[in-house]
Amino acid sequence: MPDLSKISLKPKKDMPVVSGHPWIFSNGISKCEAERIGEVVEVFSDGGEYVGTGYFNPSGSISVRILSRDRGETFDSAFFEKRFRKLDERKKNIIPENTTGYRLCYADSDGLPGLIVDRYGDVFVFQIHTAGMDNFRDEIISALKNVFKPSAIVERSDVEIRKQEGLKVLTPIVHFGEVSGEIVFEENGIKFYSDVLGGQKTGFFLD
Repeated sequence: MPDLSKISLKPKKDMPVVSGHPWIFSNGISKCEAERIGEVVEVFSDGGEYVGTGYFNPSGSISVRILSRDRGETFDSAFFEKRFRKLDERKKNIIPENTTGYRLCYADSDGLPGLIVDRYGDVFVFQIHTAGMDNFRDEIISALKNVFKPSAIVERSDVEIRKQEGLKVLTPIVHFGEVSGEIVFEENGIKFYSDVLGGQKTGFFLD
């Protein structure tokens, strides 16, 4: 990975991040080398200790969203594969039996800020909200293919919140496979139908 721009925090402003919070607020920054929206940056405490790596947004109150606390980690398809496997294992430990539709990734709370991934049987639907995550679209698609061997991968980045990051609201698109009609999935043995191309959210209310 090439040298990354560095961001230094004001005294004690590293404490929430060290404790697990994924956001760096603009009023906590003392020095910033980054300039581009979506740029990957390294964050350091006031004392020069490495805090985490994330992506930068110069507008708004949230300046950095943390992706990793392992310095030097590369955000390639292997990174997303590892994250998706861990998330899937964790989710399967808590969802009811006979459930084939669930939220695999819930953005910041699952360590991948700006990314929603929902599963409906063997069809996966993702949604990108931020400019930083928008840079990893190809890696996300590749990781979903490799980990889950899905029949289809759909993107539903057709949400107005993208405009806040300077992004276009996109038309729903099938990146892989084919989708014809509604997708059948189960929650606790009860069958539901998801319209992944035209329904609300990613096709169903899985929040």
